Amino acid sequence: MTRIALVGSTDEFQNYLEAAYAGGAPVAIEMVPAAGFDPVAVGTVVASAPDVVGVGPDLSDDDALKLVDELTKAAPHISAIIVASPTPELWPLALRAGARDVVAPIAGGVAIRESFDRAIEVGRRLRGAGAEPGAAAPGSRVLAVVSPKGGSGKTTVASNLAVTIARQRPEDVVLADLDMQFGDVVHAFRLEPEYSMLHAVAPGVTPTMLKGFLTPHSSEVLTLAAPDRPEDADDIDGESATGVVRDLASLFGVVVVDTAAGLDERTLAVLDAATDVVFVTATDVPSVRAVVKELDILRRLGALDGSRTHLVLNRADARVGLSASDIQETIGMQASLAIPSTRAIPAALNIGEPYVSTDERSSVARAFSRFAAELGLVNSSPEPSWPWKKR
Repeated sequence: MTRIALVGSTDEFQNYLEAAYAGGAPVAIEMVPAAGFDPVAVGTVVASAPDVVGVGPDLSDDDALKLVDELTKAAPHISAIIVASPTPELWPLALRAGARDVVAPIAGGVAIRESFDRAIEVGRRLRGAGAEPGAAAPGSRVLAVVSPKGGSGKTTVASNLAVTIARQRPEDVVLADLDMQFGDVVHAFRLEPEYSMLHAVAPGVTPTMLKGFLTPHSSEVLTLAAPDRPEDADDIDGESATGVVRDLASLFGVVVVDTAAGLDERTLAVLDAATDVVFVTATDVPSVRAVVKELDILRRLGALDGSRTHLVLNRADARVGLSASDIQETIGMQASLAIPSTRAIPAALNIGEPYVSTDERSSVARAFSRFAAELGLVNSSPEPSWPWKKR
């Protein structure tokens, strides 16, 4: 039976929550009184160890944030939700305190149940990992998107893949930008983050604190930005960056990593944490030759041992004399995703909106869905192998 604790709640919200779960699996709801920030209430919740705790709505935002912060410190494996109006001001504060979500007390029953169910699932993953900092949650995936050459479409692949997965797994997907000098993730999502990887690698930062450095996007993808200034890259070594990625994998089901072009220290280090490595190439000879060389180096270093490898062809239908079959034979891998040439993709990137969000029914969006299903990260749906070919 699922156990839910409500701290500083109301009878009205309890009834609302019970109605949301009516007809499904049985739930037990425990009401924990709190007129404000109350350490006794925190102790009560920790001792009872529920699957999820809802904080509010009969509390001020400040008291709710303090309660969540103390709960997270005392029992990081217990997921917390703040029940309050989800204002733009409250959201980043809630994430920083360790809340999994902010849900309005008058939101629809379906929305409330989905929010609590997601938090319950995260809590179960954390308990399965022993709530050990840096220990990946069971079944979590780290997808490193790599390319030896700039301009191959690596950020396009990383951002659109993250959005595609997040459609079925909202708030369970993080896109981390490891291109420390020239990262483009913030531009791909038109974000103005308050925090970046520079804050995430600071001494003393815990996995729980790390959640406060993520910037949410309307697509339900959470992002960790690269530093604002290229010179700050010197303060972030490969070991620190990989530690952040491992911590993210202990908290979320999917971490997509957009790496720098080539093989810098951070890219090589994060491959040790990757469950999947996605190679992106354009369809010109220099790009294909570069991927062949990169694969050879990584295999000789043993950097791909234990990782699944995937190939993405960008601008796959460009008429440049190389066919998809030629490229696959040269590289020695079958393409999992082929993206056709279209002006719509760079146009979407220029306005800061991943293309799959602008046209969910396009052949490109369907191709990304097929790839995400092939990875086993979303429910499968039949798609054409090559998206530019009509059925």
